[in-house]
Amino acid sequence: MAETLRTAQRLTAAEKRAQVVAMRRQRAPFEEIGRALGVTKQRSWSIYQRALREIPAAQLEEHVAEELTCQASSGTAQRIGFS
Repeated sequence: MAETLRTAQRLTAAEKRAQVVAMRRQRAPFEEIGRALGVTKQRSWSIYQRALREIPAAQLEEHVAEELTCQASSGTAQRIGFS
């Protein structure tokens, strides 16, 4: 029973990470992502960072390039810790 609950929680966390990555790829700001998930913008950023750590290295460069493009257009690089 406890294992089933933990598995369900992991799926929920994995689904959140997937949703954050999908929204970020659509250029959604972390504040908007946080509202959609019911968390703060800082927590949505944290979820995104964890998702990036779990992406295979070959795909990570693509996500980083998209993130830098997104930040350049919104000017958020220093505010959220990217530079």
